[in-house]
Amino acid sequence: MLPTVPALLEALTTRATSVLEKLDRLPIEQIGNDLGQALAGANAVINSRKLRGAVDETQAALAAVRKTAEHLDGEIAPQLSAALRVTSTTMKYAGDIVALNSPSISRWSACLGSWPPRRARCGSWRTIWSVTRRFC
Repeated sequence: MLPTVPALLEALTTRATSVLEKLDRLPIEQIGNDLGQALAGANAVINSRKLRGAVDETQAALAAVRKTAEHLDGEIAPQLSAALRVTSTTMKYAGDIVALNSPSISRWSACLGSWPPRRARCGSWRTIWSVTRRFC
C-alpha cells in the first residue's frame, strides 16, 4: 500500500497545479475593475436627481389616476348608468313608434300616399312630406 500513496499524492498535486494555473490566467484584476465601474454606474443612476424626479412624477401621476378612477366610480358611473337606462327606454319607445305594424307608421304611410295629406293641419306636414319623398 505504500507505493500507491505517492502516486495519489502526485496526482492530486498535478491536479491542483493545473487548477492554479487556470486561475492565474484569469484576469481577476480586470474583472474587479469592471465590477467596480459597473457598481459605481449603478450607484450614480440610483442616486441621480433625474431618477428621483421620475419617481416623484410617477407617484403624482398615479395619485391623479386614482383620483380620476374614484371620481368615475363615485359620480360618473351612476350618472352614466341612469343616462343609459333613460336612453334604453327612449329607444324602446322609438322602436315601438317606427315598427312596421305600428299605428304611427300606418297613419304616416296613409298621409304620404296622396298630396295634400288628409290630415294636413299645418305647413310642417308639407315640409315633412317633401323631405320624405326625396328619400323614398
